[in-house]
Amino acid sequence: MATQLAWLIFPGFVVTVPWAWLENYPRYLAAMQMRAERAALNPAGDARKLAEFTPAWQRYEAFVSLEIKPPHDRVRLQEYRWLTEEFRISLFAQELRTAVPVSTRRLDALWAKIAGG
Repeated sequence: MATQLAWLIFPGFVVTVPWAWLENYPRYLAAMQMRAERAALNPAGDARKLAEFTPAWQRYEAFVSLEIKPPHDRVRLQEYRWLTEEFRISLFAQELRTAVPVSTRRLDALWAKIAGG
């Protein structure tokens, strides 16, 4: 969760994160708190959910870490990034409800469009 927090709150995030996603920060932070509480009670369940989430996040993190990025759709890449936060909500804090429908299938389909740019 420390990594997630670092990706959410970084120098200048208030001016660089689009308002549509910035206004969801209270929900993202509440979901992190819920996850921490639940993980303490059920570490195996948390690990299972994290294993479901990790491939979607790693693909994004690996791409944005490239020094020279292949041609891609920047708008969709940004959408993918924020959909990963919604995916976390769907896995770790469902009762907070996602802002938009999200699933591994939707993330995979969006990723295919990003690379096809």
